[in-house]
Amino acid sequence: MTFQERLLTELKAEAVRRADEQRARRSRKAVTIRVAAAAAIAAACTLVAIVAPTFTGSRAAAYALTRNADGSITVTIKEFRDPERLERDLAEHGARTDITYLPQHERCTEDDRGVPVDPQPPPGTPMRSKAMDEWVAKYGYHLPTSRAIRMMSPEKSPNSFAIFPEHIKQGQTLVVQIGESHRTKQWKLGAFLIAGPVKPCVFEDDPYWN
Repeated sequence: MTFQERLLTELKAEAVRRADEQRARRSRKAVTIRVAAAAAIAAACTLVAIVAPTFTGSRAAAYALTRNADGSITVTIKEFRDPERLERDLAEHGARTDITYLPQHERCTEDDRGVPVDPQPPPGTPMRSKAMDEWVAKYGYHLPTSRAIRMMSPEKSPNSFAIFPEHIKQGQTLVVQIGESHRTKQWKLGAFLIAGPVKPCVFEDDPYWN
């Protein structure tokens, strides 16, 4: 083999080697990109797993319950939602209740929701009184008539009322109907004890809504 032939053979071999190295480099680069992409996806998945629980179920509670030394339960309403859950939580504290949040300008029909336990005024007795008017003018809501519930002072415990489980006897339910005027932010609350089954609230227009 002449010198020229050996040189040509070496040049071809060098060209093949360089081509192989270029292919190898491209392959390693592609692998690196795929690995980096996979790592980025894994990191993103990890971030979602960490962040998602922060948003899932993080909605603020609609109410708060406080057990008092005298056995009563203070209920503080933050939002008018989740009445069924509030009923379950109160039941765990020994207070059987039926909570209804009233839509704007509506009330439950005046038909009885069951057999009342608390003393009822004679038919035709005015539901307005000077004391009631003064209370409503000062605090913005009506006094409940049952011993099992008491409104808290707005200055000390705003948007709160106390329930006394001791006055809710076996087979009785404390019915609470409550709403808030969007315009005046005043509460309208009614509460009474029912013996036996409680009929569902049927809404009707309330001509006395502020």
